[in-house]
Amino acid sequence: MLRQKNKLVRSGRVEKAAALASKIGHGIKNYTIAEFSRVQSMSSAKSVWMKVHQLTGRSKDQANNCHSDLSADKLNDHYATISTDANYAAPGIKCTCSSSDTFDPISEWRIFIILDALRHTSPGLNNIPAWFLQIGAPFFAAPLSEIMNLSLSSSLVPKH
Repeated sequence: MLRQKNKLVRSGRVEKAAALASKIGHGIKNYTIAEFSRVQSMSSAKSVWMKVHQLTGRSKDQANNCHSDLSADKLNDHYATISTDANYAAPGIKCTCSSSDTFDPISEWRIFIILDALRHTSPGLNNIPAWFLQIGAPFFAAPLSEIMNLSLSSSLVPKH
């Protein structure tokens, strides 16, 4: 019984909040319409955009006057001075992969199949075209499978 009463109370509040939000929205819309009607329709585009900036709170005058001496270099210097920690120690390597006993090694044959089935699309981040990888699949499969298995067993991604 109490639960039903709470639901009714909350639902009444939600309906009141929705009605209030609707009234506020209509008020904002009416105010905006009234402000734009004050701008002459034959005036320049500049005056219309000035009114848009004023109504949206993006006035160029406010942006230029507020913190005019502030620059990216000053911000960088400020945060560099307050963010320096003399006792900082880099975090250790986290082992988030399975142990080397539980993963199935990737075979040369699997790498060969993957390389051989590549689609002819634009090259990836390494700028090596797919056709080159397909042609070289018999030669690339062994070293790539060794690198992949070493990476998985050590839980590290090679840097280069």
